[in-house]
Amino acid sequence: MIRLFEIFREVVVCGTISAAAKSLSISQPAISVAIQDLEAHYNCLLFERIGKRLVISEQGIWLYGQIIEILDDLQLIEDQLQNKEVKKRARLGASLSVGATILAKSVKEYSMLYPQWDIRVFVEHNETVEQRLIRNECDFALIEGICTDERIESIPFHNESLVCIASVDFPLLEITIDQLSAFSFLAREKGSGTRTYVDSIMSANGIRLNVKWQSHSIEALLLAVEAGLGISIMPQSIVEQSLISSKCKIVSIKGMSFDRVVSLAFRKERREDDLIVQWQRFLMKK
Repeated sequence: MIRLFEIFREVVVCGTISAAAKSLSISQPAISVAIQDLEAHYNCLLFERIGKRLVISEQGIWLYGQIIEILDDLQLIEDQLQNKEVKKRARLGASLSVGATILAKSVKEYSMLYPQWDIRVFVEHNETVEQRLIRNECDFALIEGICTDERIESIPFHNESLVCIASVDFPLLEITIDQLSAFSFLAREKGSGTRTYVDSIMSANGIRLNVKWQSHSIEALLLAVEAGLGISIMPQSIVEQSLISSKCKIVSIKGMSFDRVVSLAFRKERREDDLIVQWQRFLMKK
């Protein structure tokens, strides 16, 4: 099971089976079999297969956050028993959308630059991550938007575009924001960064969405959009492969654009910590 976890972690970090196989010096079929065995064991889909690309599922994001801690603990045991230098431990929180896009690559690149740090990752709802920060249950976080709690400092480092998407059979290429309420809307669950952002935009424009679906699963919403069950607003980076494969299309909202920031967040009293300073410099260079 440990080996399956190690292979799964490498596939998440590398993004493709071929890159993971090269990193681990094993064959691509062996990687594929390992992922299939893990999915069969847990009876869930850890990756969506979109062409030759793997897109991690919500269950996969959650499992990744759990096994990082397990594998880190095993490495710590080995290092201590072999009298190796023990790494400094850091707790990183990340929202689900960040977990599905830039998280794995960022953690890998940072770990290569600063190998003295042992990064533990929690991938959860944006609201939950912010509460972890407030309760000092994680050292820092990568969140959608800006945390408004006065105890937390947020530093934007990445701009993210959201797009309105519909099935390829949707009859319109452009609508007005007033027309949004006329269509079934497929929404993220309350408490997610994406839902909070979309709700704030709609509220500012006096729009009441006709929400037919609410889901924490980005993949479930995307499949529902592709099936023509409604429209949705999602980060463009997440739906890019569906757009490329013509499973859905962008519907422009006249005179509107949806852009938000992803921020590094931490408790204000930790502003001068080496860990926070390093991550701030690292993210600003990306």
